[in-house]
Amino acid sequence: NTDDADGSAVGVVDVTNGVVARPISTDPVIESLTSSRGVWGPDSAHVLVATAYGPAVLDAQAVVVLSPAPGDQEVRAAGWRDETTLLGVRPTDDGGLAIVTRGLADPRWSTVGKVAADAVRGSAPPSRVFAAPDGSRLLLLWPAESGPARSVLVDARTGTPVPFAGETATTTIGWDNC
Repeated sequence: NTDDADGSAVGVVDVTNGVVARPISTDPVIESLTSSRGVWGPDSAHVLVATAYGPAVLDAQAVVVLSPAPGDQEVRAAGWRDETTLLGVRPTDDGGLAIVTRGLADPRWSTVGKVAADAVRGSAPPSRVFAAPDGSRLLLLWPAESGPARSVLVDARTGTPVPFAGETATTTIGWDNC
């Protein structure tokens, strides 16, 4: 919910009756939210959000249930692997990406797979990462710099490139300046 006077956040609204269910607190995690989208968990009990310190998770009342850990600002969260496990990527020293997961009770991210540097052309980390609803695939997106934006679709467990419908696994899709 936002304050009509200045547009600032003032609380979580119950959509069934329009009442502010809980005012937004002065929690440092909530104060560091970036302007990115949140991703609701499959059970609609949690939402994954981006903060200046890395991914965090809020419950349905905007209570922080998972805070970023040191070093998490490098993690690009993609979504959910299941009801209690987050899925994301972080850069590796060799120019590739580590596929990482973190359970709601885990103190840190764990590497579960790797996307080879040649699959991502050894470029900077993707600007956006999206997980398939079942957590089986990751869509990695890079913005248009001097041409069309590009993307790679990979298996979320192995990091192996996966073909888009009608393409081969080695195809990089151009998004025509999306």
